[in-house]
Amino acid sequence: MFFEGTEKKLKLTVSEPNVSLRALGFDFWQLVVNRANAEIISVISNDHCDAYILSESSLFVWDKEVLMITCGRTILINSIQVLIDELGVKVFDSLIYQRKNEVSPELQKTTFQQDIEVLQKQLSGSFYRIQTVDSHCHHLFVHNPNKQFQCFELLMYDIDTKAICNLTETNVDKRFIRALLEIDVLFKDYLIDDYLFSPFGYSINGIKEDEYFTIHVTPQVPNSFVTFETNLSDTERYQQIVQKLLVNLNPKFWDSIFINTNLPHTYFNLDKHTIAEITSENGINVKYLHYQATEK
Repeated sequence: MFFEGTEKKLKLTVSEPNVSLRALGFDFWQLVVNRANAEIISVISNDHCDAYILSESSLFVWDKEVLMITCGRTILINSIQVLIDELGVKVFDSLIYQRKNEVSPELQKTTFQQDIEVLQKQLSGSFYRIQTVDSHCHHLFVHNPNKQFQCFELLMYDIDTKAICNLTETNVDKRFIRALLEIDVLFKDYLIDDYLFSPFGYSINGIKEDEYFTIHVTPQVPNSFVTFETNLSDTERYQQIVQKLLVNLNPKFWDSIFINTNLPHTYFNLDKHTIAEITSENGINVKYLHYQATEK
C-alpha cells in the first residue's frame, strides 16, 4: 500500500503589529487545511503556540508565524492562496515554500514549477533547487526571508526491518511507538499530542513555550520514511535527539536540512555523506546533507 510520505512545507511570518495569526481561530485554520485536501484531527495549545495534527502531517501557529507541513497528495499551494487572499501579501514578513522531489510525482496534483507560477504572480521571490550527487533534491521558493527563522529537519529512509515490523504490528499502540522513539526521555517537558493512523502511520507534535518538534512515520515497505523537525537551538539536546532517532530507527539513508542554523553535523563523519549549500540573495542559508549509513 503506497503512501507518499514526502512533505511539502510552508514557513510564513507576518510583520503587521495588529495581525495575530492565532486570533484567526480554529474555523479559519480548518478552512486553510481543507483547501489542501486535508483535515484537522486534533489540537493542543500553550501560551505561545497552537499545534494541529492533520490527516496529512501537521500545522503550527504562533502569533506571528505559521509552519504547515503536508504529505500524500495534498495541494499545499491552495492553502497558501487562502492566506494570501485573507491577509494580503503586504503583511508577509517572509515566506518559504519547500518541496522535496516525490517518490511518485505522477500522482501529485501539481508540480513545484506550477506552484511557483502561482506564487510569482503575487509575490516577489527567488526559487532554488538544492541537491547532492544522488537523486534526492529539495525545491525552495523564498520571499523576503527572515534571517531569524531557523529550523532543523531530519528525513530518514529505508528504516530498519525490525523497527518496521514493530511499527506495523496489528496490535501496536501509541504508547509503544512513543517508547520506540524515546519520546518521554527526549521530550519529557513538552506538551504532547499524537495519533495512530489505520492501517499504518503515526504523527506526533510537541510544544514547549515557543519551541516545537514534530515526527511523522510512514512505515510502508519499500518506501518507509520518517521525518523529524524542530526549531530547537540547544546543541547538546539536538545531538542527543538526532543520535537516538538514528540508532532506534537505523535508516539506510537520511537527509539533514539546516535553515539559518549553525547546529553541528560533523559528528556524522563516520558515515558517507555529501553536502550542498545555498545562500539566497537576501541571506537565508540552507545546508542540505545526504547520508548513507556505513556497512556494519
